[in-house]
Amino acid sequence: MLRVVLTFTTLLLLGLAAFGQKQSAESLLGDWTGESKCVGGNPYCHDEIVVYHLTRSRKDSAKINLSADKIVNEKPEFMGEFRAPQIGLGD
Repeated sequence: MLRVVLTFTTLLLLGLAAFGQKQSAESLLGDWTGESKCVGGNPYCHDEIVVYHLTRSRKDSAKINLSADKIVNEKPEFMGEFRAPQIGLGD
């Protein structure tokens, strides 16, 4: 899970740096759904549908919260939450 969150966060931060505009960064907030595919021969790894939730922090609007759920039996199962550092979403 940590690897998935770190990978997603890294891509998010790179994307924000590339956009460089508040309007574009704001458009990244919301719910994102995708597939997490296993590679290699790890028997403990399972392909999953993952839903990422990106929201503004309630304490500091220039920061975002990232939480993730995996879909199990068609229902979300909480995987974790991460608070990203300031990334240019200031008012």
